[in-house]
Amino acid sequence: MKRRLILLGLSTAALASHRAFAGLTDTFNSEYYTIATAAMSNKIADVKVFLTKGVNPDFQDSGGRTALSYAAAQGYPDIAKLLLDAGASPDVKDKSGNTSLHWAADGGHLDVLKMLLAARATVDAQNRQGLTPLMLAADRGRVNIVRALLDAGADPRKQDFTGRDALGWSASQPAVKRLLLDAAKK
Repeated sequence: MKRRLILLGLSTAALASHRAFAGLTDTFNSEYYTIATAAMSNKIADVKVFLTKGVNPDFQDSGGRTALSYAAAQGYPDIAKLLLDAGASPDVKDKSGNTSLHWAADGGHLDVLKMLLAARATVDAQNRQGLTPLMLAADRGRVNIVRALLDAGADPRKQDFTGRDALGWSASQPAVKRLLLDAAKK
């Protein structure tokens, strides 16, 4: 059993914590079902059970992803609110250095993004490539997300590790480009 878990990227400590939750409900059928997978599947009732049983809302899966990062990526505002109310940090980074704000910006989920900003997420957090949520939104042409990030104080001049800023990332997005040029003049 231990060897199988190591192959799947789970530690014995993770196994022990998940065994404690085996059998909570019929949907909790194995030690592999975590608060992160419940959030990813939009199962708010299961997320509530995990939290009620004392699971850390910032539990990270083998990729470093948290339940909040999955809720942000998928655009699940009810789960995001539940996790934030339970004390989840919007600034936990996964193995690629992405925060929940990166995931919300990339996915275009304005409602979740605003919740994360209200929870004091670091607006200019950089991932392992130096990308900020603003750069991801600019690249995707997400005008409303770019506007919200700029209103929250995102720096349009901040550069990734190759020297490219949000304007450089918006090259094929004329509406975002105009928005960033206006912001840079201020």
